[in-house]
Amino acid sequence: MFRGTGFGWEAAIVALAFVSVCACAGTLHDPTRPDYSSTARTVHAAPRWQLNSTLISAHRRLAMINGKTVGVGERVDGATVVSIEPGAVRLRRGGHQFTIHLIADTIKTHRAATADRGSS
Repeated sequence: MFRGTGFGWEAAIVALAFVSVCACAGTLHDPTRPDYSSTARTVHAAPRWQLNSTLISAHRRLAMINGKTVGVGERVDGATVVSIEPGAVRLRRGGHQFTIHLIADTIKTHRAATADRGSS
């Protein structure tokens, strides 16, 4: 194959090895490059249910979730309201129960509202 050109079998093997390394270079993994595929999986979406307010009285318990007023047993965006407590609502979806809460700065109690009126 390489007679008369001065190349030996060794040169042909080196050339084939070089070509095969170049062909595979596109599939090599760079250990210093960030793994962006795992980052996409760790991005958290906004919560599906946002508790806007709760109303607790002697006769009823209501919650506003995602702008919709609901009571115990009613559904909101695919979840059923299990219980309503001051500042928290227990929901059930797909056999799993979870609790959503009001942001601490927005919680007002009856006692605090009464004290504010009495001090004016």
